[in-house]
Amino acid sequence: MAPQPMPESCLLTSELEKTNEAYALAKISGLKYCEFLNRQYGTDYISVMPTNLYGPNDNYHPEHSHVLPALIRRFHEAKEAGFKKKVTCWGTGTPLREFLYVDDLADGCVYLMNHYSGNETVNLGTGKELTIKELTELVAKVVGYDGEIKWDPTKPDGTPRKLLDVSKLEGLGWKYKTELEDGIRLAYEDFLKQSNACRTIEKRLGELQCISYYYPEARETPVAIIQRFMLQAVYQTYESRRNRKNGKNAPCCSVCSVSLKNVGLSENTIVCASSAQVELIESQLDGAAEVAVEPMRRDTFPAVMLSCAYLFQTKGSKRG
Repeated sequence: MAPQPMPESCLLTSELEKTNEAYALAKISGLKYCEFLNRQYGTDYISVMPTNLYGPNDNYHPEHSHVLPALIRRFHEAKEAGFKKKVTCWGTGTPLREFLYVDDLADGCVYLMNHYSGNETVNLGTGKELTIKELTELVAKVVGYDGEIKWDPTKPDGTPRKLLDVSKLEGLGWKYKTELEDGIRLAYEDFLKQSNACRTIEKRLGELQCISYYYPEARETPVAIIQRFMLQAVYQTYESRRNRKNGKNAPCCSVCSVSLKNVGLSENTIVCASSAQVELIESQLDGAAEVAVEPMRRDTFPAVMLSCAYLFQTKGSKRG
């Protein structure tokens, strides 16, 4: 195991931890790439090695989130259920981890850009650690959960310890500002704000007779939900207009991705997409529009469908 705390100089001096090897290699490749660009081309890229991060706008997915946001969600849902379900955590709770609030990371990066130049990576963290069990109890305290917590030792613990040596960073004059409990409280407040915003949007759109596409397990942001409902509202408007013309009742549209073939815009609708997404978008549009590759674009499929919906509304309405 690497020396603890880990100085910058210990990078690539021994075998990588097996459960984290792929992730570590991906990060190390980026760090070394910056180093060699500096050496060959005289650039001034700075590589930062942050510790575990958390904070507002985190990923709270039940299967793909990191430990701290996952705990926030689990304890919140257990509390909302009236403490009727216990919270089960992976492993033994003994591994040690370090956590840095995301705003402190941003502040540290800006500080380094103004005060540091060099090829060696700079560790960015707090220099403080706690066990996963202690973290779990702290998150439960902030969330207000006082129910049962169980540990599943059949699940992997991961790396026993990953504490960064931040003496180099502190020697440059920077130190973190947000203590862990304060940061968790800020993260939980943001989690609640996002959840409340989602419910408000869902309620309002429900009053407009739109079908709900909010998936609690996905923890979508309000912006994503609004985009989703904007699509539905456009299609609903078209369906209502078409059905009224045919003397039928006007039901709500049940899906966002109604084929543009129904609108008859195939000959004059072109969707621009990145090369990485063109096959996906072509399959979703099912031949209803031409897809052109624009290498510099980074459109996601919802954004593309919004563009199509706009064309649908402006051009389709002229067709009666």
